[in-house]
Amino acid sequence: MTEPSDDQLLDRHRKGDTGAFEVLVRRHGAALHGFLLARSGSAAEAEDLFQESFVRVLDALPSYRERGQFRSWLFRIARNLAADNRRRKLVRRETGLEGAGSRPGPVPAPDEAALANEERSRLEAAVSRLSPKLRETYTLRTVSGLPFREIAQVLGCPLGTALARMRYALDRLREELGETPEPVARNEEAIP
Repeated sequence: MTEPSDDQLLDRHRKGDTGAFEVLVRRHGAALHGFLLARSGSAAEAEDLFQESFVRVLDALPSYRERGQFRSWLFRIARNLAADNRRRKLVRRETGLEGAGSRPGPVPAPDEAALANEERSRLEAAVSRLSPKLRETYTLRTVSGLPFREIAQVLGCPLGTALARMRYALDRLREELGETPEPVARNEEAIP
């Protein structure tokens, strides 16, 4: 038996099947949470944004008309919430209203080897220095695992632009990390 599509689950939810929405949350939750964690750098903020994203989806569900595009729609909502959250944090920081309890970035797990921690730190630092557009494309692909077509939809850009941004991001990361850029294998999924 095949799994119901996102649109079928949404239709079932509209008809009163509360379990259908839970399936959507489980289906897309890990990728969305990873994306928000990478965007916010804080597990607590990512969790807040995650929950708010699904609340917004429920609020906007009556006007949802993008058949077959639920995941892209969900990530656009989350992306906008993360951007709003970031702007609020900047305003609080600039006006001195940011609380002393703020925690910078994610804390590495204590059981990981020092070398792995160092490599991850170097990569995270390099990713943080990418332009916002490149960083966002890289995060949507590597952390959330979205296909390039959906990345293009989330970012509101053509597929070719999303592919080019990923290539530029990878080239810059390889250059900064001291690796020689290798030819990127052709991704069949990326072909229009």
